[in-house]
Amino acid sequence: MPHIVFPRLKQLSVSGYEPYVNETSDSIDHPFLSGVNVLVGINGLGKTTLLNVIFRMLVGPYDPAKGDRERPGRKQAGIVRDNNFSFFRRRANDEAINACASATFLFGTRVLKVTRSLYDLKLIEYALDGHSKIAAVDPVSSDEDLMNIMATLMGFDVDGSTERESNSYRYDYDFVVRNLIFFLEDKIPLIWNPDGQFVILRILLLEDELSENIWRARNNLLRADSQYRNRLWAANRLRQDIAKELDLLPDQTEEAEEFHLLVSEVAALESSHEDLKQQRDYFDKEMGSTENKLLRARAENYEAQTGLRAHEAAYFQQAFRSVRSPGDVILQALASHEGCLVCGSKSETAYERARHLLEHDHCPVCESDIDKPGGVDVADYGQAKLKELEEAENLANQRRQVVQRLEAASVRLSQEYRRTVVDLQSTATKLEQARRRERSQAARASAMQRVDELNRQLTDLDEKVDGLKRELDALVEYHETLVVSSQQFIDQRHSAIIAAFEKYAAAFMVEECRLRFRRDRRARVGQSDTPIDWPAFEVELASGADSLPTERSNWSEVSESQKEFIDLAFRMALLHVASEGQPSMLAVETPEASLDAFFVQKAGDLLRNYASTDPGNVLLVSSNLTREQMIAQLLGTPSGAEDLQTRKRRTLNLLKKARSTRAYRENTEFYDDLYDRAVGEPVPASPATVDTE
Repeated sequence: MPHIVFPRLKQLSVSGYEPYVNETSDSIDHPFLSGVNVLVGINGLGKTTLLNVIFRMLVGPYDPAKGDRERPGRKQAGIVRDNNFSFFRRRANDEAINACASATFLFGTRVLKVTRSLYDLKLIEYALDGHSKIAAVDPVSSDEDLMNIMATLMGFDVDGSTERESNSYRYDYDFVVRNLIFFLEDKIPLIWNPDGQFVILRILLLEDELSENIWRARNNLLRADSQYRNRLWAANRLRQDIAKELDLLPDQTEEAEEFHLLVSEVAALESSHEDLKQQRDYFDKEMGSTENKLLRARAENYEAQTGLRAHEAAYFQQAFRSVRSPGDVILQALASHEGCLVCGSKSETAYERARHLLEHDHCPVCESDIDKPGGVDVADYGQAKLKELEEAENLANQRRQVVQRLEAASVRLSQEYRRTVVDLQSTATKLEQARRRERSQAARASAMQRVDELNRQLTDLDEKVDGLKRELDALVEYHETLVVSSQQFIDQRHSAIIAAFEKYAAAFMVEECRLRFRRDRRARVGQSDTPIDWPAFEVELASGADSLPTERSNWSEVSESQKEFIDLAFRMALLHVASEGQPSMLAVETPEASLDAFFVQKAGDLLRNYASTDPGNVLLVSSNLTREQMIAQLLGTPSGAEDLQTRKRRTLNLLKKARSTRAYRENTEFYDDLYDRAVGEPVPASPATVDTE
């Protein structure tokens, strides 16, 4: 079993730190005695802050990884430096720019003094047995040296670990200080944390080399477990991606040959589509040209018809000079498209009928024979006009034929154009469908390539996962052999731990409370490794309903005060066994708010019990001044075992050292009287009643 030397606070100095500056004091410079020491105050005076100052003088600006702080011993063991530590400067209006603290600790007979800035915890100076080292040149390197010195003073084999290329001692030193010596507000109950429990047992009870091997094996196992889970997650995610790709693949019924046919079909349809577009454009152009020609032909035909009728009118006027007035008027009205003088009709048939009747010497109205006037030779007189009439009629007929031909061509072109447009639309639809099928098949081919590539990646990844699983299993097996080897060392001391626990627990608990040790707590180190058997202590507690103690596997199964003091009793038992008759230190933030007057006395008995176990033990307790008189119980004031001055020396009265709060300024006499009563100062009169709840 290694020999652990626990640090004990001898002196604390704080200067230039605003929370501890008032009208009568600008610093703290306080010696601490063996036995009970109480940081006395009320809410807001900085009791917890002062405990943290002492704690940080031992561990500096170093902390475990976040996961390990939340569940000590669960994550990979390692310490990281916070180069921007701000805890103390956030509590001062001037950001503690000139504030510093010095703490002197005893490690057995060795004396170590540490001085740090409270602005960022930068190391200023340290002195071992009176030999000082200034850290101004390289404070980080000096801090590393100081951490090694403190681990050595605590009893860790720093040189041996360094030769074995290990720094497990840094984590182990921090773990002991953080989770055993200091019992602060943000603590995690060690007794209900099997992982942290095994870590502290490893540190306190195992030989250095075995402890270091377990530390290294556990870290390697956790690292391998993390790598295995990450690769397994990646492999499973890749499987999901492949499944999604396959779900999104187009219909697989069209094979490669059909795909090539689709490509050819698309090409043919694209060519046909272009031809039809050209035909449509040609017909569109021809229709425009034909329409123009048709319009011109109709205009020319109209001109010819108008000229023909003018010639006919002139001819008939000469041919029927004696009866021309009525007939001429009728024919001229029809020829000029004025219409029938009787009904207004403008039809060609009416005009042709009237012209035919007049040409054959019939009345255009009643169709009676018309007698030609005597003495007029129409043939001689109108021969020239008749010739003009015939020429005009021939031209009109030619123009009429042109119009008819062009109208027929226009109809034909319109039909061809409409057919071409319909064909073009049909071909465009087929082309788009073919292109979609082509794109679908191309996408499927591309997707299949991606799936093939993903499957190759998955095969490689599965091989790596299998390799990591084999490595993880081998590490679990090796780690298990080390844990089994640790059993003999823990077996040698577990009875002593149980006995010490029951002694301390009995000082506080009314119900019977005991520890049960077991070697077969099945648990795993990581999340994917095989569970193994672990040594562990479990709490058994009786209650009003149970005459015999029953297992309480979680702190939720006990009251708040029971949780606090059961865990505190377990830490005291560990300190008692690990110190092997040598003095130790315990710093406690008293959970007095959950205690009634009876249990305040019991809590005082428990803490004084630890303090008196060894004459060199240092118990550092922070406590509020209340009517329940926790401070009096801690100091043993009711028994009068020590004189008044010694009891006062055992207190650091923050009422006089810290920055005053409004509550203290308005109730100074009341709180001062409570302090006097706590240390046993004679009080002449009862104080005014003030509600301290």
